[in-house]
Amino acid sequence: MPGTAVRLVVLLLLYHLLFTVLFHHYLLTHGGDSIAYWQLSITNYRPALGWMDYFEYGNFFMQWLTYVPARVMGLSYLTGNLLFSLVGFLGFVELLRLGLTHWGWEKGSLLKNAWVLALFIPSAHFWTAGVGKEAVLWLGTIWVLKGNTNLWKNGHWLLLGLFLTGMTRPIHGAVLILITTVYQLQDRKILNSPFRWPVIALSAVGGAFLLYILLRQTHLSAWSLAAIYDFFNSQLEFLAGFQAGSYIPMHEYTWPVRLWTVLFRPHLGESVGIWRWAAALENSFLLLLSLTALGTGVWKRTLLNPPHFVLQGLILGIAMLLLYSVTLNNLGIITRMKSILLPFFGLLWLPYTALIKKKVIFGGN
Repeated sequence: MPGTAVRLVVLLLLYHLLFTVLFHHYLLTHGGDSIAYWQLSITNYRPALGWMDYFEYGNFFMQWLTYVPARVMGLSYLTGNLLFSLVGFLGFVELLRLGLTHWGWEKGSLLKNAWVLALFIPSAHFWTAGVGKEAVLWLGTIWVLKGNTNLWKNGHWLLLGLFLTGMTRPIHGAVLILITTVYQLQDRKILNSPFRWPVIALSAVGGAFLLYILLRQTHLSAWSLAAIYDFFNSQLEFLAGFQAGSYIPMHEYTWPVRLWTVLFRPHLGESVGIWRWAAALENSFLLLLSLTALGTGVWKRTLLNPPHFVLQGLILGIAMLLLYSVTLNNLGIITRMKSILLPFFGLLWLPYTALIKKKVIFGGN
């Protein structure tokens, strides 16, 4: 097992570095927020001069992270991409460790080891291979999942992960706080421990803080269905104003079509250019994988129970995809923002391939 783990880590590293090269080339060619983060050129609504002036959620927090290497040390954008690529890579290594702990590695059995393919989903590596929110969110999310596996041993990773995700994308952090609170309070060791009240208090404080940030970020005057609906519409109108080539009329879609869109589009029939083709091929693979898992589960009459870290990742993924379906109308942005959620769906679907060679039993005990 140790030798196998080392080989997998090396393979992940080489694979991830390949995407760092692609990411760097893509941003230099097409531009994007990544370069602005490194140049500290996003000012939002107020000027910022010193390092701590950038200590705020969202875009400012990203520039707080890049301030020292970019402005103080004067490192190049390529070096910055390598640094953030390392951040993303650490998330994959930790997820590999969690996977090996649960599923192990069966020598000579490709189908039983197929779960590891979820760690090689291309878009997840591409968008975490350079300066950007996805690299930070990915590592923070995995640290939260690690912390939830053993609160007493890994609680510091949990807090650090919640801090990173909450400051980078507040709604992402808020969902993780909710997932963590519900999960931990179901643990009898927590419920019967005198530490249950500090856990509840920390969750309440963290949740209240993120709600305050969300109110500021969304400019909602109050939490009401009407205000939230208006915010969703304003987001769609704002993105539509850019008239991007990957715009889609999401407001005209029914809920099933919206969910299909955030999960499996762009598809091959609407793809033009190498980058869209790459996204479409990945979506086609994920669609085929999901159908294979569903068909295998029905055929074998088996419902697999995913480990807790995968289940938590799936809940996060479903919640965020639902949110994206009402706030995003640009396939490019959807592809980027859903990328770090896809490995959890892969870890749900791929283990079903191990059932393919299992003998089917019709009737009987």
